[in-house]
Amino acid sequence: MKLYKLTDQNHYTTNTTLWGEGFTHKVREKKPNPSLCSADVIHAYKNANLGLLLNPNHADINNPVLWEAEGDIVAEDYGKVGCYQLTTVQKLRLPEWYEDEPARKRVTVLFAILSAEAVLEFYEDKYPADNRPRKAIAAARESLKNPTAYAAADAACAAYAAA
Repeated sequence: MKLYKLTDQNHYTTNTTLWGEGFTHKVREKKPNPSLCSADVIHAYKNANLGLLLNPNHADINNPVLWEAEGDIVAEDYGKVGCYQLTTVQKLRLPEWYEDEPARKRVTVLFAILSAEAVLEFYEDKYPADNRPRKAIAAARESLKNPTAYAAADAACAAYAAA
């Protein structure tokens, strides 16, 4: 299956595994119920954009290199996947939105809004009197209309973290 892998500029992942065109890595032991975020699998993403958006929380690779990869998925959670074997096929250009700083900020704020909205009802069920996440989401939406409102964008990130 076509997947995506992120590395640093020297083509290493955070666990010091070297990748490159045509590189294949395998896990040593295939476990029957592999877990993501463990040595059970090699990590990749089903969607390049999602991988770049989740990178700060998953690997936090500065200035990542994006690779097209191939592997069979054995574990999955919200677009992040794990494979027993993964091959990086070719280096890809980063998406235009990612290379353009204003566009990246806008996409990141939109992603934070969508993420916070996805869990807002659960937060409000548990904390019905706390309207800070809802206000932060509204502030973030306002920041998209008025790009100079950086505080609102920060509030959206805080809402995402809180929720």
